[in-house]
Amino acid sequence: MCYLTREEKYWLNHKIINNILHRLCSTCKEWLPETIDYFYYKNKSKPEKGYSSECKSCSVKRTQVNIEGKKEQYLDYWSKYHKKIYEEDSKYRQNRIDFANQQREDGYQLNWQKANPERCNYLSSLHRDHDVSTKEYEAMLKVFDYKCAYCGMTYEEHKKKFKERLHNDHVDDDGYNDLRNDAPACKSCNCGKHEHDMEGWFRKQKFFSEDKLELIKWWTSEGYKLYIEDKPPYRITKSRVYKEDSSYTYQFELWSVDEKRNFLECIAIGNKKKEMDKKLKELMK
Repeated sequence: MCYLTREEKYWLNHKIINNILHRLCSTCKEWLPETIDYFYYKNKSKPEKGYSSECKSCSVKRTQVNIEGKKEQYLDYWSKYHKKIYEEDSKYRQNRIDFANQQREDGYQLNWQKANPERCNYLSSLHRDHDVSTKEYEAMLKVFDYKCAYCGMTYEEHKKKFKERLHNDHVDDDGYNDLRNDAPACKSCNCGKHEHDMEGWFRKQKFFSEDKLELIKWWTSEGYKLYIEDKPPYRITKSRVYKEDSSYTYQFELWSVDEKRNFLECIAIGNKKKEMDKKLKELMK
């Protein structure tokens, strides 16, 4: 009896074509490049084990045939599986929230903030506040028909689902912080877009619409001019001040801002907004 070596068995199903390693599909018997584009891994978590003997298209066809006639059983299995994963994930997230709340009560967060003031200032600088008044926000919502500028979720639907109003989204992530760079967005779109280029990100979405894109472009180039208010080169903010017992009070700060309405320097601090308004009037004289 003649036995084949491991190397001889390997080259029965492999050959080099145009300097590219090809593999013979065990089902359709076609020679295809042995890459992730044509074959699945035997074990996705251990790619070093190599590729399966069946090409992707044959594997998909075989799966479809196996599922046919067993759809209810298949859907029941996956619904139970996803429900279990969701419950485990929810439990994990709740544990993390409970742990964070306990640390906050124990004063860990406050002590860390006191020990790392530079890090706190840096993290605060990453958050860019919108300098948009209530009147400007309402005008913007009216232009966009009280809907998310991207997916079209209505104000009422967003309020019901996320328990909050539609977000103010920076159309250009590195642009202005006022109405000229602002568009209403649902929580999902605002988080999904993140720091991406608006048009590039929007065109990849299932809900992409040329009409919506044109409206956003018109709004950020011309439309906002009808509603934007004149603002001084200063901003008044409200922030929390934590005490030793982890309780906190609020304080008001008067900041100078640059052309994009980014904070530059804190000019004055007070416990009441009237104090800041008075100092602002003095600066504007």
